[in-house]
Amino acid sequence: MSQQTKTLDILLVEDDREMADFLTDYLKSKSTSVRVRQVRTESEFYRIFPAIAATPPDIIVLDVMFPSAPDLDQDRFTAGVRCFKKLRDTTSTAQIPVIFSTVVSDLDAIGLSKPLPPHVLYLVKPYDPSTLFTFIRSLAMHLPEMPEKRRSFLQRAFDAVEVKPGGFGLKIDLKKMLDDKTVA
Repeated sequence: MSQQTKTLDILLVEDDREMADFLTDYLKSKSTSVRVRQVRTESEFYRIFPAIAATPPDIIVLDVMFPSAPDLDQDRFTAGVRCFKKLRDTTSTAQIPVIFSTVVSDLDAIGLSKPLPPHVLYLVKPYDPSTLFTFIRSLAMHLPEMPEKRRSFLQRAFDAVEVKPGGFGLKIDLKKMLDDKTVA
């Protein structure tokens, strides 16, 4: 991704329309080169998945709990995890950075465990939208680099976040880490 010429394409999977619109407006207010596509249900995700696979977004912000596909007869608490697994099982989408955005603070409860896979971050709602923007910006700065460098940076970023019941905290100064020119 050329930071000067290419629009950053973000897929936002969020069932709460107000939250999705708020995050979309916030991200667009921070950068004129952001395009946000919204998906609200698991059925909609699977319906548009061929388009996602054909033209993958740069980054995916993925809620964990949202309406599940009725034909799957699954609970809504893991709809995001099923979508995540679909992304990882598809060659063209397997390496897309994902930021989980969820009220669920227990990774094990949704079938994820630490350490998360490479280039996957986790934000517990509620969070300040500037935190999401910071994570997206840091991911975008490293998109053109080799996956190993991206994996190293993102692992450092994930290790800097301490997930606690009801929220999260930073163990280090994230701004300093992002400004560090030796990052990756």
